[in-house]
Formats: sequence, structure tokens, C-alpha cells
Amino acid sequence: MPHPCECGCGETAAAYSRFVEHHGNRGVKRGVGRYVNNFGYVLLRMPAHPQAHKGYVLEHRWVMEQTLGRPLLPSEMVHHGNHVKADNRPENLVLLSQHNHGKQHGRPKGRPVSEEHRAKLSANMVRVWAERKATRG
Repeated sequence: MPHPCECGCGETAAAYSRFVEHHGNRGVKRGVGRYVNNFGYVLLRMPAHPQAHKGYVLEHRWVMEQTLGRPLLPSEMVHHGNHVKADNRPENLVLLSQHNHGKQHGRPKGRPVSEEHRAKLSANMVRVWAERKATRG
């Protein structure tokens, strides 16, 4: 089913895609000083902003700063309520600690992991750590 493009351009994307063709690409311009990165987040050109990285600020963090009337701490996370990274309306954004933000995206409590799956994960990590140890020593 077609849906709005997640970059916020207002165009309709195909059911199988998050973006209109090429809108999810890194560095796609969305107006003067605004673009969508390869993770789907909207960035604003603000070189004077204290938390700017290479002259850009994540739009959802900037919107939350405007809503609160203060700069965000690096430890504060802004969560998108509907999980659409380009939907930066203030009513869709929630300020969380890193711990609580991780809980929002982690495995839901009570969701069981089968013993077979747990054994598979364990075997995979044994292999990964063995490879890391071999490359270090």
C-alpha cells in the first residue's frame, strides 16, 4: 500500500520502499540547508550550533531543543513515537535517557528466546571472540 515518503517531501512512496526513489540516498537535498542522511534522519545546516557535527544538526534534536527552550545534553535521546525518523513534529518526539531509549528499542519483556536460538547466538559469539583474539595476538 503506498504511503508518504519518510523524508518529509510529501510525495508518495511505493509500498515496498520507505522513500520515493533515491530520497533515502545519502546527501539528498530537501531544501536549502536541509537533507536526509543514509539512515533516514533529516539534518539541518547550522554551523554555529554548539552540537553541530560537520556543520549539521539532527532536526529532531533541534525541534526538541526549541520545544524545551534549552540545549539538549549529549546523554539525552530524542525518540520518534511512530518510529518514522523523518517525522519531526513536536508531538511525535519524546525526550528519554539513553537507558530508557534503549528499553524502547530492545526485546520486549516477556518475549521468550528459544534454547535453540540462544545456543546459536552463543556459538556465534564464541566464534567472533576467537577471531578477535587471533587477530590481536
